[in-house]
Formats: sequence, C-alpha cells, structure tokens
Amino acid sequence: MADKIEKIAAALLYEGYLLYPYRKSALKNRQRFNFGLLEPADFYRTQVLFDGPADNVSAELRFLQTCRRQIVDDQGNPLDRAEIEGRLFESWDEVVERRIATGATTDFCFEPEETEETIAGGAARFVRRTGEIKGKIKVLVEKIDARLHRLTVEVENLSPAERLISTHLVLSVRNAVFISLLDYEEPLKERVNQLRQKNLFPVLIEPDVMLASPIILYDYPKIAPESPVDFFDATEIDELLTLRILTLTDAEKREAAALDPRAEKLLKAASETDLSRLHGVFRETEPRIGEKVRLKPTRSADAFDIFLKDRTAIVESVEEDLEGRKHFAVVLENDPGRDLGFEKKIGHRFFFAADELERL
Repeated sequence: MADKIEKIAAALLYEGYLLYPYRKSALKNRQRFNFGLLEPADFYRTQVLFDGPADNVSAELRFLQTCRRQIVDDQGNPLDRAEIEGRLFESWDEVVERRIATGATTDFCFEPEETEETIAGGAARFVRRTGEIKGKIKVLVEKIDARLHRLTVEVENLSPAERLISTHLVLSVRNAVFISLLDYEEPLKERVNQLRQKNLFPVLIEPDVMLASPIILYDYPKIAPESPVDFFDATEIDELLTLRILTLTDAEKREAAALDPRAEKLLKAASETDLSRLHGVFRETEPRIGEKVRLKPTRSADAFDIFLKDRTAIVESVEEDLEGRKHFAVVLENDPGRDLGFEKKIGHRFFFAADELERL
C-alpha cells in the first residue's frame, strides 16, 4: 500500500512540473505549477469523516518548494544559458520535495539554503537557492456520536514570500475507516454536506487512508501499469505524448535534456518505449475467479450490505440464475472460516453483481 500511495503522491507533486515540448523556451513552461499553489497568508482546508476511535489520526503534508538554479561563470557573472565544450546548460527553477507528518497542530519551518555545484570541468557552476518557507498544520478531531468523528486539517502558509506548490495531504487512521465523500450511506448525507473544503478534494486510497488532493479524483485512483514514465501531464495520453517526443528534433531534445534531469530521463524512456504497450489496451471489466476485490454493495437488498461494504474478498465462483444474470460468489479475505466458503458452505460466501465489485 505504501508504494501505491507514493506513486499517486508523486504524480500529484509533479503534475504540470514540465510540459511538452519540455523546453524552457515553450510558453507553458514559463508559467509553471498550476495546481495546489498555496500563497503566503493563505490556507487550505479539508474535512472528512471516519468511523472508529480517534486516538490514532495522522496527517502528512506534502508539497514542492522552488529551488532557483543559477549558472555562474568562472568570473562570478550570472548567466541565463551557457554552452561550454559542446554542452548546453540552463538556469532554471528546480524544486525540493517537502513533507511533514503529524497527529496534532504543528508549526514547520525550512530555513533558506544555498549550495554550489561545479560544472563543465570548473568553467562554470550552478548556484542553487531556496527561500525561507514556514507554516502551520492545524489538526482537529471532533466527536459526532459514539463512533463517528469529523477530522479537520488546515494548512497555513506563513512564509514571507515563498509559496507551497502541489500542496496535498495524506490522512490516515488506525483501527478506523474513512467515509467516502463520493459513495456514502444515505443516513450520512447531511453530515457529508456539512463538510467544508478549501482547494482540497478528499478521496479514498484505502479504507484507512485518504488523499486530500488539489486535483479532483475518484476514490481509489491508480497509475496505469502501462505508463513507462511520468510525463507530468496526467490529462494527456501517454501514447500521444510519446509520439510527440519522438518527433522532436535533435536540437530540441538537446535543449530539453539540458534543462532538467527529469526531462532527460523522460526523453530516454520515450525512445525506448514499445508503443504497442500503450496502444489499444483493453481492461477486463468483470473480475475473474480467484481475483481479489473490494465490496461495493449498491442494491441494499440484504442487511449484510452495511457490514460488508468496503471489505476485501476473493471471487470463489461465477454463477448464473435462470434469467441468465451473473452472480459473483465471494469469500471474505479476513474470514477465519474462509476455507468453508471455498467449500461452498452457507454463511461464508456472499453473492454480488459485477458492478458491486471493485477489482484490486
């Protein structure tokens, strides 16, 4: 699960970081970072509900901070671009990843930094600078009834000038589960409608992990397994971007590679990608026998529906009734008697339609 969260968080962090044609001269790369921009003296907020004890709540703030990379020649003169012995070097705004995890209201501060890197055999150097960035994470848990709680997390930017980029939160609870804000029981409708968000949109990653994202997503988002590399533009199609990259001239590729190590990695991956992996990919919509699924009952025909919602299970068999409708028999993954379920014993296997099962 940790790897899944990291992949999704990385896609969020670098969305819009560098866009096709991946060169500094492109207008859209002069106006970068379009998502999750938390400016000084502003704040973001998310509110969610969870069912269970309130003693193990955690909020992790993740964002990018601008790191200004300046070329300086051997005389100390700043340069916008330098070509030395056939190699191209550019001044550019890189980023530094930041994260702070807490279970309570917390202040944070990253002091200004300056580092130097010698390039081109000493003919020039990169000077990298970050400004002071500081803020506050406010965490508030409110009890609604015996088990239901409301979690409010606010992020304030108290920096003099720096902004937080791609700001998002990863929320987690232990021995409890979050309530989906996209798919909830009718009795919770009023409670859900009372929640207030500011520039963050919470979705489930796992029943006990929620992502408050600056980009609107569905519950349980995934990274396509065919995607060869991060294109920094999840609204585009990987195949289309790969084809576009392959049409760049050698001079354009040279300019992109000189700009950023991530751009250089992207160019290399595109040149080595098997386009047949990206073209015409079909995904099965129905789960197979033996496949792991998450239960999403919608018909509410059985009192067990509420109990089984969001539980994980394994498809034991696929059966048809007299009217030709398919029914998927599942066995709960954590059922101590699940062997009885695979033996088709009553009370250890349950039936659902295909659209009530989420493939994992």
